[in-house]
Amino acid sequence: MKNALVDTHVLLWYLMDDSRISENIIEDYIENEKSVLYISSFSFFEIAIKNSIGKLEQNVRVEICYEAAEKMGIRMVGPDRDIFEILQSLPFIHKDPFDRILVATAMSRSLPIITNDKNIAAYAVRTAW
Repeated sequence: MKNALVDTHVLLWYLMDDSRISENIIEDYIENEKSVLYISSFSFFEIAIKNSIGKLEQNVRVEICYEAAEKMGIRMVGPDRDIFEILQSLPFIHKDPFDRILVATAMSRSLPIITNDKNIAAYAVRTAW
């Protein structure tokens, strides 16, 4: 069984059938019945905010993404004390607050992050791509 935390762009790319998503990631994680996928609740904040200011390549409404994640069986991870404590101690490698939250979430749950973001890989967290 492959458990992992899904980066926001991975969910968006999958929903938009974007060719940038790795076929291995689709087969090994997203469409693998034995995988348990998680997503940070902050990913939906990110989608809503970036969509409202026109910073998303894919103009996908947050409610569509939320419903799709639910239908896909992706489990939501909400903020908690462990995530906040890890977040405040992270080195300032990545300036994007949503990605920093993602790293802290993965660390708190001992999950790899499915991501194409090279800055995330600079942290002491496992990534998959």
